[in-house]
Amino acid sequence: MLITLPITITLPRKKGDKQVPLNLNWYRNAHHITKNNIKQLFKERVYLDNPLLKKLVVSAYPIALRYDLYWSSNRQVDVANVLSIVDKFFCDALVEEGVLKDDSFKYITRLTYNFKGIDKENPRVEVLVENGSKVG
Repeated sequence: MLITLPITITLPRKKGDKQVPLNLNWYRNAHHITKNNIKQLFKERVYLDNPLLKKLVVSAYPIALRYDLYWSSNRQVDVANVLSIVDKFFCDALVEEGVLKDDSFKYITRLTYNFKGIDKENPRVEVLVENGSKVG
């Protein structure tokens, strides 16, 4: 199953909404309450944008995840910097929704990060969820 994930989340604020980039630089400096709020907004958006995800039941077998990053500009990007946070939030959402029993190595047998190019109109992460017991 191919799922589209955001690389920014809009945080509502009294003085105006703020676009929060999902990356390690933001994550290491953010307050824990803000991190939790962003993680919940991420989960809501992922399930809203991907309604078939609610029907995904993979807890019976391990999965493999392949993340493909489509960046927003020609500005250089540290791919793992972005995808590590997107991966963390996505896996936590799968566990919270009961799709996965846990996000340990017993249930996620392989993670792959790829840079796929520039998409100024639709920057995103696409994640392919595969049966991990069939992946070599």
